[in-house]
Amino acid sequence: MRVISGAYKGRKLHSFPGLSIRPTSDRTRESIFNILSSLLQSFAEKRVLDLYAGTGALGIEALSRGARTATFVESEQHARAVLQKNLSLITDPAAYALIGLPVHAALLLLRGRGEAFDLIFIDPPYGRGLVHATLETLAAGTLCSKQGIILCEHFIRDPLEERYGSLSLFDKRRYGQTMVSFFAASGAPG
Repeated sequence: MRVISGAYKGRKLHSFPGLSIRPTSDRTRESIFNILSSLLQSFAEKRVLDLYAGTGALGIEALSRGARTATFVESEQHARAVLQKNLSLITDPAAYALIGLPVHAALLLLRGRGEAFDLIFIDPPYGRGLVHATLETLAAGTLCSKQGIILCEHFIRDPLEERYGSLSLFDKRRYGQTMVSFFAASGAPG
């Protein structure tokens, strides 16, 4: 695994032995970021939230491409250790934060702080209904900015609703057994 583009392009990211954590492949990540680049025009000044962060590859890629900040949420201790190693390549430690809580608790904490994010990644372990539950929690709060985009990576057999409160599905792409669904806080972005 490596950073695809931007300031940290080509830098290798640590991964996990075995299959306990399923990092997004370089190829899928490159496709995702090509889509996001076209939607956002620029990552500059974007605030990113990487839920179920694992290796942190999605949030780190956004930082590499110019995002202002990234907040990583990962509750699993072994995954956090790998994530910490990967975050060491970020030259500005003020550009990121790591929250070691379960996602629901982290979302409540962030909501209590009045945080809002322009880009939210949801990439939990497959087959547990976590994307659906996380979207419901996000829809009930104000963590997604008015022009925000939420990207969900999930198993193709884990269907999602078209709407979660004010969050609307506007695109989805299939990559093998993985589905990537894009939601916007106010319908299609643009």
